[in-house]
Amino acid sequence: MHVAIATPAFPLPRSGRNAGIERLSKELVDGLLARDHEVTVLTTLWNGGEASERYKDAWIFCVEDTSMTFGRWGALADAHYWSWGFRLRRVLSEDVRPDVVH
Repeated sequence: MHVAIATPAFPLPRSGRNAGIERLSKELVDGLLARDHEVTVLTTLWNGGEASERYKDAWIFCVEDTSMTFGRWGALADAHYWSWGFRLRRVLSEDVRPDVVH
């Protein structure tokens, strides 16, 4: 089964912004990979890294959000959360075709 995990932060290439969310998403990826599922992580560029890279056997796709463009102002009214959500929809419809999105 192909599982896509949508998370605002993933600890790649380093952890930082949301340690609890990062730990949870990493452990979920590790558990799914251990059960031989195909895994794709959809996240932001908050922790740096490339637009796409690998973590073990999982693909990681990172998208920008408003805080990447406007700095702290881009997070007003939590705009950075919904802005990356809209970009994730495009990635899901064009690049990634999972069976399940978590």
